[in-house]
Parts: sequence; C-alpha cells; structure tokens
Amino acid sequence: MLQTNRKMLAFYLLLLFLLAACVPLSPPTPGESSGPTATPFPVAEPTTTDATGDCPVPSADSQLLRNEAAGYCLLLPASFEAKLLEETNGATVFAPATTAGHGERLFINIEDALGRSLEDVAAQVLIDNQIPGMEYELSPDAELGGGPAYVIGKMAGQNLNRRVIAVHDGRVYTLIFMPDDAEQQPANAEMETLYQAVMASFAFIPPTQPTGIPLPNGYPADALFSWEGRILGDGGAVAACQRMDISADGETRLGTCAELQTRLAETPVQWAEIRERFQPFHYTSGDFDLHFAGQGDIYDPVWSRALGRWAQMSYGEMASGRVGAANRTAVSWWLGEVEGKPGACKHLVVLDYGYAYANIDPCGGGDNISTRGGWLETPEMKRFDGLVYGFATAYQAENYFNGLGGQEMGAAEFEQIDQWAAQIFERLQP
Repeated sequence: MLQTNRKMLAFYLLLLFLLAACVPLSPPTPGESSGPTATPFPVAEPTTTDATGDCPVPSADSQLLRNEAAGYCLLLPASFEAKLLEETNGATVFAPATTAGHGERLFINIEDALGRSLEDVAAQVLIDNQIPGMEYELSPDAELGGGPAYVIGKMAGQNLNRRVIAVHDGRVYTLIFMPDDAEQQPANAEMETLYQAVMASFAFIPPTQPTGIPLPNGYPADALFSWEGRILGDGGAVAACQRMDISADGETRLGTCAELQTRLAETPVQWAEIRERFQPFHYTSGDFDLHFAGQGDIYDPVWSRALGRWAQMSYGEMASGRVGAANRTAVSWWLGEVEGKPGACKHLVVLDYGYAYANIDPCGGGDNISTRGGWLETPEMKRFDGLVYGFATAYQAENYFNGLGGQEMGAAEFEQIDQWAAQIFERLQP
C-alpha cells in the first residue's frame, strides 16, 4: 500500500507540472524554462528502535529528540543543539556551538491537516512559492517515519532551504533544513549531516496534545471562517492588517487584526453555499491568512486562493456597505448569438472566486433575458486559477479579463478562453 501511495503521489505532482508546462492556462510552475527536476535525495539506513519500538536508540555520537506532545522523535548528531517550542509543539535545531554564527539548521513545524492529503499540501506549497526563474529540486518518492513524504530542495527564503513534508494521523509535519546551498560552508555540510541523521531516524509516536499552533489574535472557537488580510508597505513591511470572522450562526465580525470592532447580523454573499460546499483548510500566503472549518467535501489548493479573494472583497463590501457583483467580475465573455434567437447573445460572467453566470443578454446590451448560475467545477477552476495568476488584465472587443499576472495574452490564449468559456456556458445553460 505504501509503495502504491508513493507512486500515486509522484504521479499526481508530476502531472501537475506537466500540465502546467503544456497548458498555458494552468497554474504556473516554479521556474519558466525547463521546470522543476525530480531529484532523489540520498538517505542513510534506518536506525534501530528502543525497547518500546517507538523511538530510535541513540549511540555515543547521537542524541534523542523526543517530542511527545507533537508525536515524533528522531536522532540528532551529538554536537547539535535542539529547542522544543511549547506554544507550537515544534522544534528548532541549531548548529554545533563551535560553528561561527551558531545558526539554525532545522525547523520542525506541526499543523492540523484539516482534511488535506499529502498531495494537497505539497501542491499548495508549490503554488505558494512560485518564483519566476527559480527551479526547485523535487523528490516526491521519499519517506519519513515509514510513510510517504515529499522533498523540495533549493527553496527560496532568507537562505535556500530543503523542505520535507509528510501528513500523518491528521497532521502536517514540515521539516525545513538550511542552508541548501553548497557555497555556504561549513553550514551546508552541517545541514547535510543533520538531514541524513533525521531522515534515517524520524519516527511517529502517539501525540499527547492537540496541534499546538495557536490561531492568531484570539481566533474565536465559534468562528467557522477567519480571514486576515495584510496591506504591505515599503520593503514588504505590514502597513495595515484587516480581519473578518464569520461565526457558526452566521454573524460577521469586522475590524483590524488586533481588534474586531464591528458586528453585523448579515453575512457576505453566498456564505451559506461556501460553508456547505468546501472542506476545512488553513491557507497562508504573503498577504493573507485564512482558517476555514467548512462542512463540505470539495478541496483543491485553487479553492483556497479563490476563497481568499472572496474574503478580501467581502471585507471591503461589508465595511463600506456597497455590495455589487460587478466589482467581483474576473471574466466577462461574449460567445455569439443564440441559435434561432436573433439579437440574443450568450454571455458568460465569472466572479473572482469561481462562481459563474451563464446569461442570455441582448447583443447590444441591456437587462438579462435569462440567467443561470453555478460554481465552476474543480478542473474548470484550475484553468481559471492559472488564467488569473498567469496573465495581465486584457480586453478583446467587448470581452474583458481581470488578471493578476504579468504575461500578456495573445491570439492563442484568447482562443483557449473562448473554448473554456463556451464549455462552462453549455454546462450551466444548455
């Protein structure tokens, strides 16, 4: 079963990148030339375990790091130093004290998987860390603690780092090794030594505490949805931070990240559908955080970003009291005259969070003759996500597209949007 899961994970993520390379409207990959390369990282032979069979047995050259609260243990080289973080159940491992700078070589972070699979988490990390020109080293066929894991090398950050991701018993375990840069010596050699020791000895044990990562600013227990949007100033500093919570009974609270000042009885547009449609998830990006305790069964990383856009626009509408679908329109595409109905045209409108309207409108403009709405299906949403983040705003005659990317659209892209829009229209309004 493990081998099958590993093959499925490798196939899933390889397919993700192959599609990104072949289909211009799919999510971009980290690197615009040849794309990421699959590189198996070498791992030492596993060590023996203690009498309980749970944790590895340290030798004269190693030490045991056992984090019962978070549910893992591992061996470190004897000269390294470790610090457990009680508030988050994570850990930081430092280089030997004799190293100049005595810097961090490993961070271990734990969070609730919220229903996400390893494929979901790994795909989201790759989406969140897209940097044009960067090529990461990918190894989807890895193991951690006897289960499948995904390794991403040469990731950008304060230092290049190597990230190991595993999902076990409803938790995401992320190990960040640094620096993953051969030009930084002796730090890189220390990181490689530590990586070998940890990957060979890491073991999962029954955790004694729930995931300890605190939700920011007193995230209320009754909130099903909490969004924090950051407005970045010069140098990436946070100039302002806004927050919106939606409770289980539908009450919406607005304010800053430090204080929720306003309570509203009404809820943002389509909140009830969103609550019932999507699975729980936690999404973090450079400019917003989102915690969502959804009650549905649909999840894909593209929906995380879509609901982030929905929350940002909802906050603005609720705070100002001005609600309008026009502000949310990402695509307005005319698809020609309706067969047998002169003067009536097909018109697809897609909102920025993945809800679409298939309208029959007067070709010269005017009120709707008829309309049918519906959510994009996940494959359609993946195309839409790539469209939004890959291309800049564009116009073609009466057609309009509001993009957040930097690539200019050409004739081939407009033709693909025509086909994509036509398929959605026919599904919603046959």
